[in-house]
Amino acid sequence: MVNYMGSIPSYLKKKDILLSFFILIFIFILSIDFWGWNLSKPKFLGLPLWIYYFLFLTLSLSLFFYIFSKNIWRNNK
Repeated sequence: MVNYMGSIPSYLKKKDILLSFFILIFIFILSIDFWGWNLSKPKFLGLPLWIYYFLFLTLSLSLFFYIFSKNIWRNNK
């Protein structure tokens, strides 16, 4: 079996995984567009505001996965 966590203490592994889980849940809740439902009026540069909102969410999720993969999914071979 490959040890993906390296020499990280077990209590820290659980905290990191739990924190990652809550961050993912938070991003998921933010992805529900409850505030801009049925709004498509151009707001900024001729595009609706929700496009920029989802661009921000996508960049946030990408950054989270980058940090998560570098810190939690470390592979010490």
